[in-house]
Amino acid sequence: RKRIARELHDGIGQSLTSIMLAAGLLEQTENPDERDEYTARIREASADTLKQVRRLGRELRPSVLDDLGLTAALDRYVAEFRLRRDMLVDALNQIPGVSCRLPGGAFYVFPNISALGLESIDFQKRLLEEYGVAALAGTAFGQHGTGYLRFSYANSQENLREGVARMARFVEDLRRA
Repeated sequence: RKRIARELHDGIGQSLTSIMLAAGLLEQTENPDERDEYTARIREASADTLKQVRRLGRELRPSVLDDLGLTAALDRYVAEFRLRRDMLVDALNQIPGVSCRLPGGAFYVFPNISALGLESIDFQKRLLEEYGVAALAGTAFGQHGTGYLRFSYANSQENLREGVARMARFVEDLRRA
């Protein structure tokens, strides 16, 4: 139960990190149209994060756990996150120049993007600004993260598929340039 609480905390933390990144970009932007776009992204990410928190609160209430039984509830969460993880890793590995191994735990994947020709921090920034997909540069975790990104899969499969599709378009646009 402590492990699940920690993982849930990390998932919400990733969402809040995305909001903070967008807020930082907002502060740096002088163009009014870009400010409006970043403000809209922050509002959308905030609303999505709040929905996640409310959903988790409802799903983890004692009555739900009593109805399902703790083991069944945990099994359901583990199975769902395994599906999300496997789908995300498979989809990332289909993007030319990206390789991703199955992670051992938590809600994160750490794809290698070094073959794409951009520093991970530059890739992260452009992916958010131009394609609306939040990621964290691997360098946020030290020099060994160079050439990597971190994505959370504490989101719906639909949103994860959309994010990977946008990243694939970004990679294709990079190859054409």
